[in-house]
Amino acid sequence: MIIFSLKDLAIQDVAVCNCHSDNRLSEMLAFVKNGFSWTKKSESERQNFGLQLQHALEDFNEIFIPHMQEEEEVFQPMLVKYFEYEELKSLKATVIEEHYKWQALNSEKEQKYSKEEEICESSKYMFL
Repeated sequence: MIIFSLKDLAIQDVAVCNCHSDNRLSEMLAFVKNGFSWTKKSESERQNFGLQLQHALEDFNEIFIPHMQEEEEVFQPMLVKYFEYEELKSLKATVIEEHYKWQALNSEKEQKYSKEEEICESSKYMFL
């Protein structure tokens, strides 16, 4: 029902069509998550990572804050204008459900990749 409504509106606004085409938030979260692996490294390595993280966060904020402002000023009013409250609740539930599926799929891919790395690492010594 909601997807049909979206297609009926035929919104061609570039900002709407490309609003989530980049994945900077996921990349930033992965970078921060990777930081936990640096806790066992030397102080100088941790400081280096800290500087990298600081610069990455500054760059991220330069882009992310205006993006969020655009969502609040452009997209939120459009959603309220074109959809009933119950439709928005249903859409939110669908998005959250799809997000969890996406997370589970990515987790499976990461586990498979990790397992493949282990196999490659152990098998490279078999031919020496």
